[in-house]
Amino acid sequence: MKNIVNSTVKFSYNISKGSIKNRQKLISKYNKQIFSRLEQNFKDNYISVADAQKAIDEVLPEKKVIQIRPISSKNKKEDVGNSDFLYGKNWNIVGQTIDIPIKNNKISIKNLSIFMHELTHVIDTLLNPKTTARVNGMYLRRTYTENLSNIIDKKLYNYENIEETIPFISNKRYKKTKKEILQTRENELLKFLKDYSVKDKIDYIQEMRNTLIEERTAYTEEEKYAWILTKKHKIHLPKFNEIGNLKGYFFDEKIKILKKIGFEIIDKERKEHAKKLKTRRKK
Repeated sequence: MKNIVNSTVKFSYNISKGSIKNRQKLISKYNKQIFSRLEQNFKDNYISVADAQKAIDEVLPEKKVIQIRPISSKNKKEDVGNSDFLYGKNWNIVGQTIDIPIKNNKISIKNLSIFMHELTHVIDTLLNPKTTARVNGMYLRRTYTENLSNIIDKKLYNYENIEETIPFISNKRYKKTKKEILQTRENELLKFLKDYSVKDKIDYIQEMRNTLIEERTAYTEEEKYAWILTKKHKIHLPKFNEIGNLKGYFFDEKIKILKKIGFEIIDKERKEHAKKLKTRRKK
């Protein structure tokens, strides 16, 4: 099966080219324009799905397959939003979804910061076709395992919760606890990676790193619009909305750990390759 990234899930190169920072600026730009259109269509603290879909279609520079779907969740504190791929024949990705609580074809303004979080993921994917190709390739090779999903969800994409676990913690103890947590996460990563091939290790590290970068961007955008909704529109948001909690995920620190581990794996592989070449020359 060919690993094809369909044009419906990626922007043209002339749009997506550039650095990570440039792509993040584009995400913020599109989000700002879309949110402005949403604000113009607020009615009784709701926005219609049709108006939300129209805002996305009008702002994005190219027509893409993005479906806004109702999410079904028994525990809405844990699962208030999601974004996902739409798959066609042979498991090729043909579109994306924004899954959000919907009632009578309307989205509550209380859930709009979550909507912006998921929209950020969708736009991020459109701007990063190489990441999509890598993930799709892993699915096709069946190397995207449940173990990989678990370590991302439970060890990396994890709110570490220091201040809530230890109320009134001193700055000194906070730094010590943070250092211990990060060392534990590094040890868990090394243990997870040790039995895989070099290719799989690099693929996994890239996927983990990209996931954290994407989540950092999505939470930053979510927090921005959560503040607008509370300050400008006087909306009382649910407790699980992310306002002021971004630093507790340690995204930057975990990304640095992954970068370090990746460098060490590549460095070791290069040295072993050079050693083999040297041995062959002697023969």
